Amino acid sequence: MGPSASPSLVERQKEIGKPDKVALTAMLAGYAMHGQGKEAIEFFQRTVLEGLWSDASKVRALMKTKVYTRNARCSFIAHGKKICCFVVDDYSHPDSDKIHKKLEEIMRKIQEVGFVSETESILHDVDEEVKTDMINKHSEKIALAFGLLVSNADMPLVIIKNLQISQDCLNTAKFVSLIEKCTITIRDSKRFHHFSDASCSCGDYW
Repeated sequence: MGPSASPSLVERQKEIGKPDKVALTAMLAGYAMHGQGKEAIEFFQRTVLEGLWSDASKVRALMKTKVYTRNARCSFIAHGKKICCFVVDDYSHPDSDKIHKKLEEIMRKIQEVGFVSETESILHDVDEEVKTDMINKHSEKIALAFGLLVSNADMPLVIIKNLQISQDCLNTAKFVSLIEKCTITIRDSKRFHHFSDASCSCGDYW
């Protein structure tokens, strides 16, 4: 049931009390997990308007900075009690410079062990180098770099993508799981993908 068909959050609060950030994050992740990116954004905006986030001013600034559309490709990743949302070529995070530097480092490492970008999906009539740069700005790659930057080495990374993951990002996650010796879970609009030791649980049936 989407936000438009649900009772208002104020009415819900009368029944269950004021939800904390953990509950709000879980509800937001639930929308994203089922491929309802537009609904997730609407819910996010409504919780801000109803004052359910203590750092509402920061959230409003975030919503103004990001450009959302009906089919915006968003990747969500939790850090502590917060949930971070990234879009394509996202520089809205306070640590964006560090995140993109980490992403460049990751791409360089996996290329050294044989990774080759899948640029066939880029239909623009541009050079291969430009296509590679475009595909390296996908939201799930930015979320992945962020996760590696802020998480402990033994902590699994969990990312939620509101649309289907691209073949290139799937291959990237496989290689990253190998060189970083970590486990990665990405839930897209189709299924769960569990990455470990350069393999994915989907058997490349993405």
